[in-house]
This record gives sequence, structure tokens and C-alpha cells, in this order.
Amino acid sequence: MSIPNLKRRPARPEAARSQVLVTWGGNADDMAQKKNEREAIDDVIRRLKKKYPDVPGKDLEKIVESNYAAFQNAKLRDYIAVLVEHGAKSEITARKHKHH
Repeated sequence: MSIPNLKRRPARPEAARSQVLVTWGGNADDMAQKKNEREAIDDVIRRLKKKYPDVPGKDLEKIVESNYAAFQNAKLRDYIAVLVEHGAKSEITARKHKHH
């Protein structure tokens, strides 16, 4: 009688890749993650420049980088770009309302 394999396998291959990412430092996966995260932040900057053409580019970059820096020590890295974009939009909107 054989014993069934009790290991759970993800239903979809992409599910295996969507595990929590933790920065431990130094290996190739960490380097790739940081590169992808940086690319995502650069995409946020590009999107926000299109969405808010009246905000000077350098100001917008500072807002995004400031929001990004707030997550420097975050362990869960999957949603950093989304959170940075949300925070930057909120800050830009608050500044616009403050000046009106």
C-alpha cells in the first residue's frame, strides 16, 4: 500500500511566486527584488507626472522618494509601490487644497 503525497502544491504556478518576500540581504533574489521595486517606484513617478502635470517634476520626485523612504525597514515588500503611490497622491492632494 502506498502512502499518498501529503505535500500541498499551489493550484497555479504563479501562486508559488506570490509568497511573502523578506529582505535578508545579499543574495541574487534580494538584488532582483530591489531592482524590481526600484523600477516600480520609477513607474509611480512617471504615472504621477502624467496625472499631475501642474506639480513640478522635482517636487513630485521628492514626494515619492519621501514616501518610499518611510518603508525602508518594511519586511513585507510586495505592496510598497502601491502604498507609496497612494501616499504620494494623498500628499499632493493635501498640498493642492492647502494652497487654495
